[in-house]
Amino acid sequence: MRFRDLPLARKALALGVVPTVCALAVTTLASGIAVYRSMERNLAQNGDALAATAAEEMQAPLGFDDPATARQLLGALRSIEMIDAACVYDVDGRLFASFARQGRSCPPTEVATDRRVHRQAVTLGNRQVGRVLLFVNDGGLTDTMMTLGMTAIATLFVVVVLAIVLARAMQRTISGPIVDLSRTADHVTSTGDYSVRAQQTTGDETGRLVVAFNTMLSQIQQQARVKDEFLATLSHELRTPLNAMLGWLQIIQRTNPGGESLERALGSLERNARVQQRVVEDLLDISRIVSGKLQMNMAVVDLRTVLNAAVEVTSTAARASRVTLRWDPPPLPLLVSGDAARLQQVLWNLLSNAVKFTPGGGTVTARVASFEDAYAIVVHDTGAGIDPGFLPRVFDRFQQADSSATREHGGLGLGLAIVKEIVSLHNGTVAAESAGRGRGATFTITLPRLIAGREERPVAVAAVAGEG
Repeated sequence: MRFRDLPLARKALALGVVPTVCALAVTTLASGIAVYRSMERNLAQNGDALAATAAEEMQAPLGFDDPATARQLLGALRSIEMIDAACVYDVDGRLFASFARQGRSCPPTEVATDRRVHRQAVTLGNRQVGRVLLFVNDGGLTDTMMTLGMTAIATLFVVVVLAIVLARAMQRTISGPIVDLSRTADHVTSTGDYSVRAQQTTGDETGRLVVAFNTMLSQIQQQARVKDEFLATLSHELRTPLNAMLGWLQIIQRTNPGGESLERALGSLERNARVQQRVVEDLLDISRIVSGKLQMNMAVVDLRTVLNAAVEVTSTAARASRVTLRWDPPPLPLLVSGDAARLQQVLWNLLSNAVKFTPGGGTVTARVASFEDAYAIVVHDTGAGIDPGFLPRVFDRFQQADSSATREHGGLGLGLAIVKEIVSLHNGTVAAESAGRGRGATFTITLPRLIAGREERPVAVAAVAGEG
């Protein structure tokens, strides 16, 4: 198995042991070479010193031609283990006297000097009377190096064992959290259970990775919950008007009503069909927004015209709910650059929401404030209000303050998300305020004013209910 395919724990162990062992081996080898060369130099220096001493001792025997004395003096070298043989030659190169251990002998004539032969001239006064050759061995050096080598191997073995033990302890600290995270990820993948969480045990990058992973699980869990709620809401929103239409169609087929009954049936069919149309249009709009394909047909628009059209569409629902809808158009044009139909959709969404969440006898007010570089469209109602905890999410997709199946008001939770996106495409902003449940709500849209001096004429806007 290749190293990159090994489990993380084994990789961490290898990274802790292998560099340590390699570094120690290289250090030991370098130290051994240095010690060997140092001992070799010392051996050579000792051999040269012994050869020089022997040459001094051989001055008299060579000068007086006394081989017996020379052999006696050379016998003293027997106690020095590094000397295998000591050979004295006269000035003519003939063997004069010698000392040799068993198995060794002196050559009858001088030999070339190598690293194991130390040669020293014997002089008497200013005259050379002979030479001394010492044959040395490196047995002591070899023994010493063997001892050092065995010691290094034993030390290396101990260090390897300690490195493995320490690396195992450290790899649990390093790889343990990642292994736990991997197990949690495998569990989530195999079971689809996004409620589990990885345990954070460190504050380093791995700990931050665990936090990010847990946050991702929370977001996925939240998105899954939102998706389930959305599908349930969508099914309800589509089934409710569909059941009503099917019911009226069965009544028409069975009773063949006429006059007022037929008119009532057709009216109900139209209302429920428009409800389904609104649901489909919202889904299409949010799909275009997500894919970045929501197109704006920009032109010069008078906000008074757009507001008039939106108020006209909403007024019927307001009267049916006994809600007072107030809107006093300002006398001067409110020119902005925008898509008239989309701006009407935005305002209709806000006004219809305000009417829907305002009980009978309440009031919905629309007004426009003019600033130096922008217009602010304010829609205020005296209705149900918004819980402070939900207020930060009021413009999020598929979010509703009441997402239960028994909620009082319908909808997919897309209207305000679409409002925010359309306003953003107009380089504007939208904000929501509420003092809390039962204390009404205020939505404010801010759009840039059109630069004065433009000659374009405002686009007329038709009041169309549910225009998307």
